Amino acid sequence: MRNRLLGLPQRKLLKCNAVSKVNLSCDVNEITPRNRRHLKRKLMQSAFERLHELSPKKIYFEAENEIEADNNKSNVNDLEIKLTNDNVVSDNISECPNCKDKQECIDNLKNKIIFLENCNKILKNREKKNFRMFAQRQKRWTTSRKKFVSEIQKLKSQTAKFRKKQHRSENLEKRLQHIFTKTQINALLEKKEKIRWTSEDISRCIVIRALSSKSYDFWKEKMGIPLPSTSTLKRWCAKFSCSPGIQSDVLAVMKERCEYLNSVEKICVLSFDEMHIDSKLCYDSKLDQILGPFQKVQFVLIRGLISQWKQPIFFDFNTPMKQELLFSLIRHIQSSGVEVKAIVSDLGGSSTLWKELQISINSSEFPNPVLQTKKIWVFADLAHCLKLLRNHFLDKGFILEDGTVLNVDIIKEVLNRDSGEIKLCHKLKPNYLMVKGNERQKVAPAKTLFSRTTAKGILHLTGNQKASDFFELIDSFFDIMNSTKPYPPSDKILKAAFGLNEHHEKQIQVLELMKKVIGGLRVQGKSNMLPFQKGIIISINSLFDLHQDLKSSYDAKYILTSRLTHDALESLFSQIRGLDRFNDHPSPKEPSPMAWELELNSARQFSTAEKEALTYVAGYIAYRVRDKDPSLGTISKNSADEPIFNSEWIKLLSLGGLTSPSHSWMNTVYEFENIFCAVHGTTYYKGKHVIGM
Repeated sequence: MRNRLLGLPQRKLLKCNAVSKVNLSCDVNEITPRNRRHLKRKLMQSAFERLHELSPKKIYFEAENEIEADNNKSNVNDLEIKLTNDNVVSDNISECPNCKDKQECIDNLKNKIIFLENCNKILKNREKKNFRMFAQRQKRWTTSRKKFVSEIQKLKSQTAKFRKKQHRSENLEKRLQHIFTKTQINALLEKKEKIRWTSEDISRCIVIRALSSKSYDFWKEKMGIPLPSTSTLKRWCAKFSCSPGIQSDVLAVMKERCEYLNSVEKICVLSFDEMHIDSKLCYDSKLDQILGPFQKVQFVLIRGLISQWKQPIFFDFNTPMKQELLFSLIRHIQSSGVEVKAIVSDLGGSSTLWKELQISINSSEFPNPVLQTKKIWVFADLAHCLKLLRNHFLDKGFILEDGTVLNVDIIKEVLNRDSGEIKLCHKLKPNYLMVKGNERQKVAPAKTLFSRTTAKGILHLTGNQKASDFFELIDSFFDIMNSTKPYPPSDKILKAAFGLNEHHEKQIQVLELMKKVIGGLRVQGKSNMLPFQKGIIISINSLFDLHQDLKSSYDAKYILTSRLTHDALESLFSQIRGLDRFNDHPSPKEPSPMAWELELNSARQFSTAEKEALTYVAGYIAYRVRDKDPSLGTISKNSADEPIFNSEWIKLLSLGGLTSPSHSWMNTVYEFENIFCAVHGTTYYKGKHVIGM
């Protein structure tokens, strides 16, 4: 019925006898809520289209959303007004569909347009206000940005300067790190007043202070080098335990150090020797003990056989080295991570030890007390053997296996024939034949006596071939047993490291010949071999066996034989004597006898030896000025095709590198020598202007 009354399509038809249960409105023009919502939507759509035509600005709903985003109180009030007007308009419009007068609908639309235009004005004003606020904010942001950019530029420039300074300091630190420690470099760069010194700094400075206290004070006070004060060094030294016996603190440090070494670098040689000291009583304030009187102090030092390191580990007074003490030391050393492969001793106090270890010319090793499967080889200090060889040669003389007698008369004959001003054997002095007391402890005179130059002088001046061969054999043997570098100089090829393929066969030949000669040699008045002869033979056997063991176990290519001597221990003794703590027992030098004083001969009748020596000097001068005048001489290996002054001495000495002078240059040298002697006479002029007088 409802649809029929309203003129709408009917969905359901009532039956004829149906009774109405819905209260129908008597007003035909009444609008349902659904139609009202539909009309409202159409009205709003037409209003939006009209508003869009009138203003090209943002639509109402977008402005409304922006206003809501501003979140201010006035916006809320305006929206309340808008909603109220909305309701009024909708109420007015609600009657529009039933009203046939369109003018009323148009009026409603105009009112709506006016309302929306008012809203638009409000939004424009707020937009202008927001724009002004945005412009102010943007201005503030631009100003802040400029400040930030300027600050960033300043920071960049400061960073560049800092990096430049840092780069300079790093370069400076790299250049100084091989001279100063890190603490000293930081003190120099940062100019610190208070410095926290490390153990490395203290150890270095103690060494410098021990060498020279005046130099230490000069570097610290005058040069401005950062160094700890003397009281600081004393305070550090007082903390270190250094009482007689095994140095446990040192071994503890070594144990930590060995963690960074490989197995080859841990191989070491144990050296021990005694030193005479002052027998006075002294008081040790740290131990609170009176020490002395003692006559000797026993020092034990270990050094790397393959790597370069050395360290004293034991000292004690009036303590001879015996098997029990030696084995105890080896156990302590092995427990610190180091492996002992050899021991070195002199031929004095070690004779008892060698007997306990059953060392002989047929057995030169003993088992390691810690590792029974490994061996330790015994070496004699060959510098000590050389001095004993020289002493017996000067005192008694030798008898070789074939009956040849060698004594000091051979050297005296050489000195008599080489007695001119210019000498062939210029290093050989007459007083080397009469050394006494402490002078016999010096190795240099013994090396000069048994040198290759002396051997060639004996052959050239006396013609004694067997004596010359013996002296040259001794020189070659000690070259082999005292190698310091893997590759030798050209004039001393046997000083190469033992085991290099290039020279190994020649070295073995010399050592085998030395064993044979020393084994057959007898000191005059003695029927058996003396300890120095046994020490030489034992050292040669030990060197052969040790080289084979290192080659098979560690793939070691060579051995630097200078590390199988007492050189490191003697260096330690020299430093201790330099501290004036121990008595060195010096003796005054004995004056040379008048029989051996040589006078200058003013009459220049050159002897054969002087001519040869002067030829040698002329060849040396020609070699030094060869770039300016190559015609003064020729290298001996190229002298076959050149006219040179014949010199037998240069032929004997040269291995191909010495220079032989030319005839013209040699005549000039003779003239120079005669003029010099004519001007000076029998003595040297002691005043100034020697050349221009």
